Amino acid sequence: MDVQPISADKAMIILTASEASKLRISFQSFEKDNPQTKSFLTCTLAILRESGLFRCSSDSLSVEVYEQSDNGLVIYLSSDRPKPEATSTLIGFYSKTPAFFFENAKFIQESVGDKIISSRLYEINGGYGLMLELDCTKSTARRRLSKLPPNITNRIKAEKIREYGNLLSDSPFNLFI
Repeated sequence: MDVQPISADKAMIILTASEASKLRISFQSFEKDNPQTKSFLTCTLAILRESGLFRCSSDSLSVEVYEQSDNGLVIYLSSDRPKPEATSTLIGFYSKTPAFFFENAKFIQESVGDKIISSRLYEINGGYGLMLELDCTKSTARRRLSKLPPNITNRIKAEKIREYGNLLSDSPFNLFI
């Protein structure tokens, strides 16, 4: 699968015939009520949003599907109303041991996973800092994470960790879950 963001509200996805077959989608079956189509679009949108390269609202999503001569698919996603550019929220968690992250990663992912633009794990001052850039307000992040409030909410402190910390992973949830 080749995913190519064209702009903040447009993307192109190219699937080979083999990939489309594995996903159980085809040009003929690509309809909004088809469960495989819904699943494919949901996952693809999540990947695009998490990358931070595609910032459209799913309620105004247009999908165009073209069949290639080899039965592969070219899919264009676009939005008439892109999400307004908003300042992201940078929050983090600091712990002296990585055990904290293994114990709480699932809760963090479930609480704000749909809002994560990027996540990074740093080593700093003999401990570990998990920095999350979120597509929501600080109050929304705090409300969703009320069971485990972040202990780094000052943007300057978070930026200092990003600047001076040793980057361990730019996809830490893959390590923890």
